[in-house]
Amino acid sequence: MFMKWRTARLLPVSAYARRLALAAAAVFLLAAVAGCGLLPQAEEAETIPPVVPPKISQKPAYEVKSGTIEQLTKGTGKLMSLAEEELYFVESGRRISDLFVKSGDTVKAGDPIAQLDMGDLDAQIRQKEIQLLMAQEDVKQTMRSAGNDGSDGALATRTKLDYELKQEDLNRLKETLREATIRAPFDGTIVSVHAKKGDMASAYGKIAVIADYSRLTVAAQFGSDDLKRLAVGMKATVEINTAGRYEGTIAQMPSATAEAGSDTIDSYVVVRLDKLPDGVSRGTPLTVSVVTQRKEQALIVPSSVLRTHAGQMYVVVDDNGSKHEANVEVGIQTATEAEIASGLTAGQKVVGK
Repeated sequence: MFMKWRTARLLPVSAYARRLALAAAAVFLLAAVAGCGLLPQAEEAETIPPVVPPKISQKPAYEVKSGTIEQLTKGTGKLMSLAEEELYFVESGRRISDLFVKSGDTVKAGDPIAQLDMGDLDAQIRQKEIQLLMAQEDVKQTMRSAGNDGSDGALATRTKLDYELKQEDLNRLKETLREATIRAPFDGTIVSVHAKKGDMASAYGKIAVIADYSRLTVAAQFGSDDLKRLAVGMKATVEINTAGRYEGTIAQMPSATAEAGSDTIDSYVVVRLDKLPDGVSRGTPLTVSVVTQRKEQALIVPSSVLRTHAGQMYVVVDDNGSKHEANVEVGIQTATEAEIASGLTAGQKVVGK
């Protein structure tokens, strides 16, 4: 008894091995592909923008024009009264015993404003008056005696001199008493009060300010250099706050004797208007403009094109792309424009800085 092996269907060993190897390779390839999905993605290459060279800035060019140029001088100020005065005592070291007014009060010329405490000055004056009367009687008596017998002429002279000295003493005391009371110098309104009852007075220290509101005018202050360009009679343009623009004429320049820092009308340029607008009051702010120089048909360029070297002023001229320097003489010059007195012609191009 035996078994019969069926070998006819068996594949050759070499063919079987090849198929097995191919299957294994396929499995490995699939595993590799699947594994790649788990790895991080590779970064994309950075895109570098193209380099654009910067544009070279072009300096502006301006045309030389013909026109009218004006030099304006400007000042600021307010409406003030032509009759306006600071009131003060001329004596120091005494207290203010009475203050008769307050800001806004209307007063008449001669009305009392303030008074100092003068102690027993009234009694001193009365005493001097009595002494003067007695001295007057002495003079009369000595004059009668000298007239009867012609003697005692020297005594009569001394008596008369004594009388005159007592008269001067009395006058001096009365003047001191008069100066102890400030009185209104004219009809007006008390603008401000700068002291109170009980304050110690100082000589020429401001106590109050009085003004006549019926005589309001334009008052403005200018810089010291600007004042040199102004003169009485010049035309001025006045812009009054909330009231508009008006034309006027310079009527008065600041006084050379005005105290520095003083707020009196003497320290201002006064501009006269034909008529003040309605509804304005003292202290309303304003500006004043005065044309100090004016020229028509002038060659004008922006001030920004002017250059200076070694004291010589020049400009850079653009002649169809070709640039060259040209010396110039400047006339009227403002903050934004300049008159070219010589060196350029209308229509030329000049280069800014």
